[in-house]
Amino acid sequence: MDAANFEQFLQERIKVNGKSGNLGGGVVSIERSKSKLT
Repeated sequence: MDAANFEQFLQERIKVNGKSGNLGGGVVSIERSKSKLT
């Protein structure tokens, strides 16, 4: 699994206030640089 696919997976699966795909308006952020996700 490459970093881009994993980043998309996380964006679809992380739940904020019981809703997936909703990263909380800046509460949760996902950044990718090379092969590292933070």
